[in-house]
Amino acid sequence: MQRRPTPELLDTDSGTPKEISDSLSDLRWFNRWFGGIATSRKLLSRVAQKTGKTEFSWLEVAGGDGFVPNILQKEFERSGIRLRITLLDRAFSHLPKNGTMPKIAADALSLPFRDSAFDLVSCSLFVHHLSPEQATEFFRNATDLASRGSCKRGSATKLSIPYGSDCMEAGA
Repeated sequence: MQRRPTPELLDTDSGTPKEISDSLSDLRWFNRWFGGIATSRKLLSRVAQKTGKTEFSWLEVAGGDGFVPNILQKEFERSGIRLRITLLDRAFSHLPKNGTMPKIAADALSLPFRDSAFDLVSCSLFVHHLSPEQATEFFRNATDLASRGSCKRGSATKLSIPYGSDCMEAGA
């Protein structure tokens, strides 16, 4: 069987503001109960432990309302680790209206940043929207953006956390 990506509501912007809000709410629920938060927590903890760093710049691609990064930013702050998050999504209507983190509307296949612009590059529940060729292009671009190389393996849950040898299948 060959995988065929099918556009969903958030891919097309064809929904009403309420439908978009409801879809983002569904993604929050899915990330909470099916491993998006836990997987990200485990990978970020491992990178922090391995590097000894207490501050990371983090680009969350297809970040929607920033639910996963916001939860983890608060958690990690309590342990003395600062996460400077930038959210990127294809539509401003998906991004939170408030908050202090930078928010950018851009195409995930044409990321508007210089190489090594971030310590961490990740996405949650996004890669399944891409064809195999697009996923390869996305991984290549995300790897270039991460300052120390990136995990080149991905799943529907998590794409890319840098520091090469830290690739793992946590929660996948």
